[in-house]
Amino acid sequence: MSSSLDPEIAEALAPMADAMAEATPPGVGDIEGRWSQWRHRHQARARRAQYKRRLNAELQP
Repeated sequence: MSSSLDPEIAEALAPMADAMAEATPPGVGDIEGRWSQWRHRHQARARRAQYKRRLNAELQP
């Protein structure tokens, strides 16, 4: 089974992907920048997991 992105979603994500491609990662000594990036990714991952748990709980009989 191949994984492909829905064209409509890909179109909506294109501006964000372009902006992210131009961004430079924080420098080695930039502790605050690295922490901020890690925290942002962690919160997004936790939010998705919470939505998934909530959705699964609602679908259970």
